[in-house]
Amino acid sequence: MGALPAGARVATSSPRRVSQLLRIRPDLVTVAMAGNVDTRLQRLEEGRADALLLACAGLDRLGRGGVITARLSPEEMLGAPAQGALGIMCREGDDETTGLLRRLEDPRARAEVEAERELLRLLRGGCRAPVGSRGFFKGEEGNETLKLVGRVLSLGGTELIEEAATVPVALPSSPSERSSLFFLPLARSLAERLLARGAARLIDAARERTPG
Repeated sequence: MGALPAGARVATSSPRRVSQLLRIRPDLVTVAMAGNVDTRLQRLEEGRADALLLACAGLDRLGRGGVITARLSPEEMLGAPAQGALGIMCREGDDETTGLLRRLEDPRARAEVEAERELLRLLRGGCRAPVGSRGFFKGEEGNETLKLVGRVLSLGGTELIEEAATVPVALPSSPSERSSLFFLPLARSLAERLLARGAARLIDAARERTPG
């Protein structure tokens, strides 16, 4: 990020990324750019922007990690709630397939993702709101906590509200049990703290400027 010259054009269509980028480097110019990974990389090569913000996970998965010049930390660029999570759907009543799929269940990943999603729901955010969140486990097995971080920004990045909270872990004893209930007070507490500091005002202002 620091290698970009003043006034460099950075392409991204995400209000969350725009806000965090301008928070770090208000001198940069953001350029809206949509399309799949290959299309965006081609447009970058054509000179439509000086840099491009994309998820490293997607580039790595496509075998394009070699084009990455900088990997931003969560402190610099907090991800969207539930970003990168994969879900599998199955026909209702197909008990055999459901049983097989339950073996793929990751209780920790589910708890992290659902905590982030619940926070977004309580904030009344959406895909066009500059809201970042990250749930992750800390500590050793048997003495773990789930930490949830929430960040809400103004579209221009001049205002930032960030809070974090933790809760002791209470994971299910089997994959068939839901692991979502224990973190609900965590998400609720964090949402209340963010809202008390004015998160709704920033989210509403962003929604008015980025409809759809």
